[in-house]
Amino acid sequence: MEKMLTKNYVELAKEKAEYYGYENIEMNELMSIILGEHIPELCQLPLKDIYQLSKAELLEIEGIGSGRAAKFLATIGFAKKLAATGNMQQEAVIKSPEDAYELFNYLKHENQEHFVVAALDVKNKVIGRKTLFTGSLNSSVVHPREVFQYALKKGCASIIVAHNHPSYISQPSSEDISATKRLAEVGKLTGIELLDHIIVGENCYSLKEWGHL
Repeated sequence: MEKMLTKNYVELAKEKAEYYGYENIEMNELMSIILGEHIPELCQLPLKDIYQLSKAELLEIEGIGSGRAAKFLATIGFAKKLAATGNMQQEAVIKSPEDAYELFNYLKHENQEHFVVAALDVKNKVIGRKTLFTGSLNSSVVHPREVFQYALKKGCASIIVAHNHPSYISQPSSEDISATKRLAEVGKLTGIELLDHIIVGENCYSLKEWGHL
């Protein structure tokens, strides 16, 4: 009986998606279509927790085996890449910290730290973006050499760097502040200005806006 109910739920979700559009149905309905079964324990989780589920954690949920776990993780990975691409905004012009927040906001869903540099032209239009480091970041890892190698390769006028705090606390550490000042000093030497350093947590934090740059 339970199998029949989940089957009916999936079929109804598909019909609803066909009628209203996949982008207009509920998240739990989308997950049920992806997995081919309605799994309440998974659907009840907050979205930010769903984004960070590991394979081991998925396998602990009743109704999810290795096949479904792989399919679900691939879907989440695809969604993250789409979010990053959507926020790339090659034609975007950065005029304020809010514009920079929009560019890097996708990082809030990552469960590892990512350090990213965005290259801007003389009109502050984004001409490129690259993730330089992933993992546990500190001031020794965030070396100006790699940052400005990319900036020089892009032939940009200025850069904005960003990294995320998986703890969701966006306030900078002392290492964040020292690394920012170090990058700014090298930027003056190379003629490529560091416009800002954005930290992404539950909210975004601009080191320039708060007087650290």
